[in-house]
Amino acid sequence: MANRTGLAAMSTVSPLTLREVMAGPEWSPVVRSYEQYSQIAGFDSYFERPRSIHGVKHAWRVLFHTLMICELCALPAPDRELLISAALYHDIGRDNDGLCYVHGKRSVEKMAALHLAPADPTDFAALKFMVTYHCIDDRQAKADLAKVDSGARERTWRLFSVLKDADGLDRVRINDLDVKYLRNPQSTRLAGLAWELLKQI
Repeated sequence: MANRTGLAAMSTVSPLTLREVMAGPEWSPVVRSYEQYSQIAGFDSYFERPRSIHGVKHAWRVLFHTLMICELCALPAPDRELLISAALYHDIGRDNDGLCYVHGKRSVEKMAALHLAPADPTDFAALKFMVTYHCIDDRQAKADLAKVDSGARERTWRLFSVLKDADGLDRVRINDLDVKYLRNPQSTRLAGLAWELLKQI
């Protein structure tokens, strides 16, 4: 029994490969969702610099990582939908590839102006927090979480941690992924896959 328990525990943290995900029937919902959302008409037009390292292809990879983490964490459908929006549009307010702490806020404003943000006030508040703070240090984000309605803080932080990990996994594009900075243990399973995905997208 002890050996079986040990194997089960190991399987929850074993690395995943892109081939395994693309071929495995258990991952087909992720693949279908990715194919659906990565074909949004006019998606390029939302970006200031669609071909930059923070442009369309980055958004697609962050989307894929987001869908994977959602599946690995068994997040409910409403959370997944909100995270999909955040993954796709988190950098549309960016106008340069340098260090920038305000493009998250600008992205939220742009999402609202383009009617890409959720109409539900609670969902919008969660999206606003995670997109605004995805480019800001976690310590500041944690401090400012106190401004969020107390009943929504746990969910908001959970969603924020998923977006930050999905975005962080694509740091492979600048050869700067360090798994110790990932917030969810499930996210570490995607480190090798992130490199594979970079070659494909």
